[in-house]
Amino acid sequence: MRIFLLLAYHPGDKKNDMAVGFDGSYLPDLGNTPKKYAIVEANRHMVVWADVLVCYVKHYGNTRELLDFAIRRKTAVINIAPDKES
Repeated sequence: MRIFLLLAYHPGDKKNDMAVGFDGSYLPDLGNTPKKYAIVEANRHMVVWADVLVCYVKHYGNTRELLDFAIRRKTAVINIAPDKES
């Protein structure tokens, strides 16, 4: 397994500090996607590209929509969120 920092913007547009432990960074070609939607489109791009989605999803929102997208695509999913609040 390799861990990449997903960039939604070109590093020249917005500084991205890579945390220790990442194997690299990846900037997908998002075409003419408006910046407002760049993060959502970058995440969807990664689901299409990935073999497995490892996520932490407990509530509805953009992350849940991404998880549902992965499930519809039949991408393997590992949701590490606990089933119940402690």
